[in-house]
Amino acid sequence: FTSLPVSGVHDFFLSSQNWTKIKKPVSQSVQWPERRWGHAASHITGPVFVMSGGYDTWSTLSDVWLCDCSTGQWIKV
Repeated sequence: FTSLPVSGVHDFFLSSQNWTKIKKPVSQSVQWPERRWGHAASHITGPVFVMSGGYDTWSTLSDVWLCDCSTGQWIKV
């Protein structure tokens, strides 16, 4: 267990029992959540999940994000 913020996002495929890292696009204009720990995440439907809250290095985060794992696209809600 660690209380250091991490920025890696992984998708687990039940059919193959493998994890795949979702890579952050190089473009600076793409929305991407900041590094965090202690957050909550839950599958919603299809390839989409929601992530909220947690902590960065110094403060509490109160943001909510949706991620489409099929495209790697994040949307801040």
